[in-house]
Amino acid sequence: MKKGDRSQVGHPGLPLDAGHAEIKPSPEPWLDGHELIHAPAPAVQGRGLGRELAVALTAYGHDTLGLAEVHATVDAGNAPSLSLLARLGYTRVRDIPENGGGTTSHLTHRRR
Repeated sequence: MKKGDRSQVGHPGLPLDAGHAEIKPSPEPWLDGHELIHAPAPAVQGRGLGRELAVALTAYGHDTLGLAEVHATVDAGNAPSLSLLARLGYTRVRDIPENGGGTTSHLTHRRR
């Protein structure tokens, strides 16, 4: 792109800020492993982007990074995310009470 060019980069129909996704070593002291993080922006939720990201990053963790397990942590009240991860083969390991009063669910996907 040249300076001043206003053409859009990315997928037509999606805003430039479609959210955030990554797989990285977990910063949590109680989770020894890599964690999947995906947070589609509200403007793109319900279009399947979260599922595509979770599938791709889970496969990347297993196939490219060689991980036997990929973890995810989700707010226990986030039913859509919990349901999506369950459909992808993640199993709920435990619920962790948070200092602020909420609960985080720890899920794990094991290589098949």
